[in-house]
Amino acid sequence: MINGSTEQMPLQQVLQRLAPNRLRSRPRILRSWQAVLHEPRAQSRLLSVFYSGSPDRPIFVVGSPRSGKSTLANLLARHPDVADWSEIPEVWDPDHKNPACSHRWDASRVTAAESRRLRGRFYWYARLAGKKRFLNCHARTTVRIPYVLAIFPDCKLIHVQRDGRAVVKEMVNKIRNDRARQAVPMGGYCRPPGFEEMLGDDLVEQTCRQWLGILDTFRRDADVLPATRICHVRSEDLFEHPRSTLSDVLAYCELSDSDVLQGLPAKLTSAVPWESGLTPEEIATIRRLLEPALATQHR
Repeated sequence: MINGSTEQMPLQQVLQRLAPNRLRSRPRILRSWQAVLHEPRAQSRLLSVFYSGSPDRPIFVVGSPRSGKSTLANLLARHPDVADWSEIPEVWDPDHKNPACSHRWDASRVTAAESRRLRGRFYWYARLAGKKRFLNCHARTTVRIPYVLAIFPDCKLIHVQRDGRAVVKEMVNKIRNDRARQAVPMGGYCRPPGFEEMLGDDLVEQTCRQWLGILDTFRRDADVLPATRICHVRSEDLFEHPRSTLSDVLAYCELSDSDVLQGLPAKLTSAVPWESGLTPEEIATIRRLLEPALATQHR
């Protein structure tokens, strides 16, 4: 909640507008209804309808599924100036559960109403949390760079990259162990453009092509931007050298080191070899499809 009666006034005006007359005559129900709204996510939705705003240099962490981007986002969220509201597919896309669509968006999709809605939601979320900067980590944003830049031209983009072989192994394991993921295309993970042609009976091959599609889409978008526009982070560096890697990311985001680096171990959990748990045939498929791209994966 924002401190100070004048700062609280916009929310009170919204509550008065939205509270039905029948609730005002029933104080107990009205108090319960208002209690639900006394939370940044709900408040940001209400306030963004009535009061515009735009977050200051919002930070977006992108990367393929299982790339280690959530680990980086969690570390950034420790900064006292950062309000972390990650994933939230329902905020980005009201139609986020549609299993038939690609997750690719370009700048042509942006409308004035959509831009105002997202800027307002993120601005108010950070402000209500008492923070100066907004942070979101979402895999689908990896194939939506032009869309995001059109709405948030001053944003900070951080791309987390990981050995594609390890990514594919983890995605395959997640899908095999989760019936809900098995029921939707691509296991419910980020669907790059043309994903329909990638679908097949061989889950390992399908996931390899999915990872390649995400990487290729991101690269095509990134290649037209200045080299310094996106901060590239190797997941392996983050786990091997978390302090120096995070320090570089904080500098790119124009955030002070503050106390974020204190208490951070010299090394995070070691990764398991990507071949573990896979059959020789699956290992051969991954090597055949991915290793030609690995030489140029880390920019």
